[in-house]
Amino acid sequence: MKRFAMLFLLLPLAGFAQVDVFQSGTITLGLKYKSTSYSGMYLKVQDLGSPAVIYRTEKIELMKDNGSAINLDAQFYKFSKSGFEIYNLDGLLYLLSYFGNMNSNHNGELYYSLANLFTTPSKTLGNVQAPVDFKKPGRFWNFNGIDIKGEFGKKNLNFGVNILFKLVGIRGPFTWFEDNNHQYIYHNMNDANMLKTLIGPNVAYRKNFKKFSLASVAGVNFCSNRNTFKISNDSYINVVCFAGKRLGITAGLKYELINGRMAMGYQDGGTLNSKVLISQYELNLGICMDRRWKKAKKS
Repeated sequence: MKRFAMLFLLLPLAGFAQVDVFQSGTITLGLKYKSTSYSGMYLKVQDLGSPAVIYRTEKIELMKDNGSAINLDAQFYKFSKSGFEIYNLDGLLYLLSYFGNMNSNHNGELYYSLANLFTTPSKTLGNVQAPVDFKKPGRFWNFNGIDIKGEFGKKNLNFGVNILFKLVGIRGPFTWFEDNNHQYIYHNMNDANMLKTLIGPNVAYRKNFKKFSLASVAGVNFCSNRNTFKISNDSYINVVCFAGKRLGITAGLKYELINGRMAMGYQDGGTLNSKVLISQYELNLGICMDRRWKKAKKS
């Protein structure tokens, strides 16, 4: 472990200079710590004898929750003098989770094991006292399957556009459950993934320093997909630092705030509308490698 840590710390020295954010192509691979807070995704209601009363009672509490997890992270940066592009490669990892566990079924959940790489477990549901038929806490999804950013400008300050396909939702081994004291019923507002297409403007800043380089993007996305869950706006800021040219380390911080609404239809024709607020921090650390590193190594 100590040898690995020393190697990781020495990686920035391998290139003897930082990534050039005006002319290079860089792949980053690493881990990210994700902390998520959200509300309006599931509810708690007083148990009056049947889960159907959820749609007829006024004793409904929209629950707040939070969770954290360590996920995989992969990005590709294409820098040029006239702008730069960022491609999020997390979607490739999602495909592995989808097709890699088709024979695994945990209470109706396919691809559960690898799906944990993208989800944050519920802390609130984990604190429920002695639940009935409830082995594992629900897990919350919020990640970008495909995320492409294009920035245009020859100087430090650039302007561009962001296009992404986002997956949001709650996955868990239950649709509803009650506690052993028969006091409350807990119900998912949504127990499947929802794919959303978003697009919006952004502003970017990049700069080369003596010992490191910096690329940051901030913007807001909007969504036309309504259905059950509507995203009103998705704002974010993402800052990434590179140290080392051909082979080095990268560190970054991202904050995302999603405002939306959830609508659930009642059996009697009514609709329950709830405001959804998702706040998420990501801290990532990994290695960065210039796409020409292998050629440079041979020379």
